[in-house]
Amino acid sequence: MSSENRTFSRVPTRLKMFFRFTEKDARPLFLGCLGCDFKDISLESLNSPYLPKELLEFLSNLNNKLDVILSLLNQNSLSQDFPYKGEVVEISGAGLKFLSQEKLEPGTPIEVALSLSTLPPLLIGLVGEILRLEGEQNQKYLYALKYLFLRDSDREQIVQFVFKEQRELLRGKKL
Repeated sequence: MSSENRTFSRVPTRLKMFFRFTEKDARPLFLGCLGCDFKDISLESLNSPYLPKELLEFLSNLNNKLDVILSLLNQNSLSQDFPYKGEVVEISGAGLKFLSQEKLEPGTPIEVALSLSTLPPLLIGLVGEILRLEGEQNQKYLYALKYLFLRDSDREQIVQFVFKEQRELLRGKKL
């Protein structure tokens, strides 16, 4: 019996992913969107006696709508740059499992653009390596992938997504 030392929790999910072939030492060309690393400015930090509350709320709503539009536009252009599609069925901070119609060999490095199901949709770029073929489901292959290169901020977004999904699963069990 082998014991696994896991440092990240994992969760079942259904997420879109796009990928293309690359080199093992490559860095992802796709790194989310412009401004993704900037910290959000909260309404409280803009609070001033000189700015009406209504204006701040309007600007916040406008910012959220622009985030959604930019993310959707980014997703639509992905299919041109990343010709292969997959569906993530399990994810953690260290790797993921995905289904694809493409036949891939273990050890194959791929660049992935992953769409987390948050609002606004968050796109993550990473380079990973196919660890193994785990089986076949509905004429699709199930692969395990480990991350070779992933920005810390993107890993944090994945970990937060996993925790959020785990909370939802626990809430569903309690009802």
